[in-house]
Amino acid sequence: DTSSNRFSGSLPNCISQLGGLHILNLRGNHFSGSIPNICNLQFLEFLDLSKNALSGQIPCLPSLTYLHLSENNLSGTFPLPLSLNSDLKTIYLRYNQLRGSIPSGIAEAFPKLRVLLLKGNLFEGVISNHICYLKYLRLLDLSNNMLSGQIPSCLCSMGLFGGFYSFQFQYSGFNLSALPISPYNMLLPGYYSDSNGTLSELDQEEFTTKSRHDY
Repeated sequence: DTSSNRFSGSLPNCISQLGGLHILNLRGNHFSGSIPNICNLQFLEFLDLSKNALSGQIPCLPSLTYLHLSENNLSGTFPLPLSLNSDLKTIYLRYNQLRGSIPSGIAEAFPKLRVLLLKGNLFEGVISNHICYLKYLRLLDLSNNMLSGQIPSCLCSMGLFGGFYSFQFQYSGFNLSALPISPYNMLLPGYYSDSNGTLSELDQEEFTTKSRHDY
């Protein structure tokens, strides 16, 4: 975790050799250039490279759980995993230069997806009905693109599957400092540990809905 600093330059290719890496958070720096090949990082769960100046295409993805690449200059098409049935629960790709259509196989590729934020890109074409097959999807933002056609009526059933507490999107009133921390109860990006030592999800991303700014 080197987030919210002033680091610059390109990301080193040796990242691809960190085979035991679980979390990589470089958010809010001045890194530029392309994203190194991370396909072989089989244990990587949390990747946050948001708010940098990265460019080029998104490389092939390992079996991540959380993907944050917002506010860069990334190009190319919507990224898909190497294999179907990915464990990805959140995808944040807002404010890049991604183009093309939203793939019709998105539900097969990401069956566990909860949050999909694609605001401020160059996606075009119609919104495929296949997006409705993302039965656990809780939050969807497709604004500020070049999409056309009709909005699928099946979106009315979005997020009806799974218990509400299977995934909670935390809002700005949540106070991390109120959580008990001990050597056996460490706070990690993307997770928090409760008083019983159980590791639970706490994934955060800023977004704006009808001019109201939350995260």
